[in-house]
Amino acid sequence: MRTVRRGYVLLVALVSLALLASGMVTLGRVLLALVSGAIGPLVWRETVAQASGFALVALPVWLLHWGLAQRLAARDSEERSAALRWLYLYGVLAGSVIAGAIALSGLLTAGLDVLLRAPLARERLLEQLPLVVVAATLWGYHWQVASRDRAAVGESGVVATLRRCYVYGVAFGSFLAVLAASAALLRSLWGIVVGAPLLDPLVSIRESSGPALVALGLWGFHWRWSTSGPTAADDRSSLLRVAFLLATLGVTLLVTLLQLGQLLAFLLGQALGVPREASLEGGLLVRLGEPAATALVAGIGWWYYWRVLRREVTPATALPPQRAVAWLARYLTALIALGILAVGVAGVLWVLGDLQTGAVALSATRWRQEMSTVATLALIGLPVWLRAWSPRPAVDEATSLPRRLYLYLVLGAAVLAALLAAATIAYQALSVALAARSLNAALVEGVRAAAVLLVSGGIAGYHWRVLRAEGRLVAAPAPPALPLEQASVWLVSATGEPLGHFTGERAQLERLFARWATEYGERASPR
Repeated sequence: MRTVRRGYVLLVALVSLALLASGMVTLGRVLLALVSGAIGPLVWRETVAQASGFALVALPVWLLHWGLAQRLAARDSEERSAALRWLYLYGVLAGSVIAGAIALSGLLTAGLDVLLRAPLARERLLEQLPLVVVAATLWGYHWQVASRDRAAVGESGVVATLRRCYVYGVAFGSFLAVLAASAALLRSLWGIVVGAPLLDPLVSIRESSGPALVALGLWGFHWRWSTSGPTAADDRSSLLRVAFLLATLGVTLLVTLLQLGQLLAFLLGQALGVPREASLEGGLLVRLGEPAATALVAGIGWWYYWRVLRREVTPATALPPQRAVAWLARYLTALIALGILAVGVAGVLWVLGDLQTGAVALSATRWRQEMSTVATLALIGLPVWLRAWSPRPAVDEATSLPRRLYLYLVLGAAVLAALLAAATIAYQALSVALAARSLNAALVEGVRAAAVLLVSGGIAGYHWRVLRAEGRLVAAPAPPALPLEQASVWLVSATGEPLGHFTGERAQLERLFARWATEYGERASPR
C-alpha cells in the first residue's frame, strides 16, 4: 500500500511540476517580450491566459502532493530512503540540467551577439532567460532536498545506482559536449590565424563559445563532486564509474585515431602523387586544421581520463578488481585499434583487387585517394594494437575475464565476418553459373568479399590459437601449495627475563618484528 501511495503522490507531483515549469517559462517570455515591445497586445493576452491557466492549476496540485511527500518523509525514514522518491529527485535534476544547459548555451550565444550587435540578438536573449531561471531554481531546490535526505538516511543499493546514473550520465554527456564545442572553437580560431577566405570564423566562435563554457561548467561540477564529494569513496569502486571511464576512453581514443588518420591520409596521398586539388578544398592549412583540432581535443580528453584510471589503479598495489579495471581499459584499446587495423588492411586488399581485376574503372587519382585512406587506417591501428596487446601475459592476466572477453569478442566478430564473406563469394559464383549476374559485377563483389574473408580469417585463426593455448592454463590444476616454514620465538629482556613467546609462520613473524623495529628503533629478528 505504501508503494502504491508513494507512486501516486510522486507521479502527480512530477507531472504538475512539469506543467508549472512550462507555464512559468511561457509567462516569463511573454512579460519580457511585452516590456521590450516585441509582441502585440492580442498575442500576449491569449498567451498569458494559457500560461497562467497552466501555472494556476499546477501550482496548488504540486504544492499539495509534494508537501504530502515531504511530510511523509519527515515522519518515516523508510519513506525518505524509498527508491521512487529518489527516482523523482534525480529525474527532476536530470531534466532541469538538460533544459537549463541548452537554454544557458543559447543565452550566452545571444549575449555575445548583443555585444557584436547581431540582428535579433536581444530577442533571442530574452527568450532564453526565463528557461534558465526556472531550470536553475528547480535544480537548486531539488539538489538541496537530495543533499539533506542523503545526509539523513544515506544512499545504498538502487538509490546509489540512481545517483550514479544521474552524475555519470551528466558528466559523460557534458564531457562529449565540451570536446565537440572546444574542437569547433579551435577550428574557428585556426581559421582566423590562417585567414580562411570562404569562412566566417566569428560566427562559429559565437556559436561554440557558449556551449563550451556551459558544458565545461556542468562536467567540472559533476565530475569533481563524484571524485571528491561526500559519496566519492562509495563511487570509486562502483561498476558505473568503471563503465563511465571505459566509455570515455573508448570514444576519445576512436575519435583521436580517426582524425589522425585523416591527417596521415592526406600526407600519404601526396606521397602517392594525389593532386592537392583532389584531396583538399578551401585551402591546405584550413582543411588540415579541422582534423588536427578535433584530434588534439579528443587526445587531451583521452590523456586526462587515462591518467585518472592509472591514478585510481596503481599497478604495484592494485587489488584483483582494480587490476581487472586496468585490463579492461587496455583490452578496450586493443579492440578499437584492431578494428581500425582490420578495416584498413581489408580496404587495401579491396583497392588492390579492384585495380588488378579492372572490373571497376579507377582513375589514377581515385585509386591513390582510396589507397591513402585505407592504408592510413592500417598504419594508425597497427602500432596502437601492438602497444595494447600482450601476446604472453602473466597467468593471472591470461585467465582473467577482461582478456577472455576480448578474445571471444574478436573471435566472434571475425568468424561472423568470414561467414558473411564466404556466403557472398558462394552467392556470386552461383549467380554467374546460373547466368543471373554478369561476370564483371560478380567479380567486383567476389574480390571484395575475398579481401574481407582473408583478413577476418587471419584474425580469427590467430586469436583462436591464443584462446586454445591459454585455455590450457585455465584447465590446468593448480600446483600443490608448499608447506609454510614455521618458527618459534621467545622475547627476553636485557636481564634474561622471558617477556613472551610467539609461534607462527616465519615470514609473518619477520614482518612483525621488522615493523616493531621501525616503530621502537630496534630491529629484532626471529631466531
